[in-house]
Amino acid sequence: MQKKEQILFDDTILVGVLKAFGITFTPHSDHGRVRFAASGDIDDALRRIYDNAPVGARDVLEQIKLTRSAVFSLKGGRS
Repeated sequence: MQKKEQILFDDTILVGVLKAFGITFTPHSDHGRVRFAASGDIDDALRRIYDNAPVGARDVLEQIKLTRSAVFSLKGGRS
């Protein structure tokens, strides 16, 4: 069985890239700050990033936009 981890991230670009590699995230508001709880094989995803594994540029951009949209929604439309 694959090892599952849960780690909190607040960097929307890194979250978007990890999402493009199949990691799932759940956004949480923490004292006005939005953080993302990651679930999945994060070690493998990070290894793939450092190995420069191919991933679609459009896929990464789409995931970054979705992540930033989640931040905006959780903050209630304020920055």
